[in-house]
Amino acid sequence: MIYKNKSGLVSFLIIKEIDYLNEDMAIEKEEDYNHLKDKTFNRIHIPNFSFKRKDSSITYKSDYIKGIQICEHNKAKYKDIIFEDLVKRQSDYSFTGYYFTNFIIEEHTNRIYYIDLDDYRKSTINERIERFNKFW
Repeated sequence: MIYKNKSGLVSFLIIKEIDYLNEDMAIEKEEDYNHLKDKTFNRIHIPNFSFKRKDSSITYKSDYIKGIQICEHNKAKYKDIIFEDLVKRQSDYSFTGYYFTNFIIEEHTNRIYYIDLDDYRKSTINERIERFNKFW
């Protein structure tokens, strides 16, 4: 979807609809999104987003971040930042999917964005370290 952002520039939206097995799971994920809404992650950014739940489905819309994905060739530059700001985050909540494709380096600003908002959930630091080590 294309729209004009607050600056009047043309932007793109990503719309993702997720059907959960039951309404309880959707309600739990809705709580995760509500928790995420006002959080910051130091050097890791998240796109502006909105969401709505209907029964056992959640639809979220987020800004499309134009840039490049983290990959084997550039991962060393970002590894410590991701580990410090997401994995070792002093919170019961953080992102838990550390695939390279979940990270976009924004064109022109070089900001690191985490783009798969569905991966935000309650998790321990030890669980996050274990997951991080699988991918990095």
